[in-house]
Amino acid sequence: MNNACTKCGVGELMNGVMLLDFRTCPVRLAVAGDPDALLLKDYQESRLEARVCNNCGFTELYALDPKKLDFGRGMARRNTAQ
Repeated sequence: MNNACTKCGVGELMNGVMLLDFRTCPVRLAVAGDPDALLLKDYQESRLEARVCNNCGFTELYALDPKKLDFGRGMARRNTAQ
């Protein structure tokens, strides 16, 4: 993997930086499997990891378990309803 910063091109991205929130540490990303549902939206979740440039501070976020996030399901339901 290329560790050069995509923003400044000079710095090196530091891997494994975790985002912490006092309520839900570590921070997680949630995708609604059924975004149109009133209550039970069937959320799929993944923890997030940050990569931070040691030169300019640019930060990229990555889902640690992207396969858990079923992006297609919710969009398929939306598209068939239209």
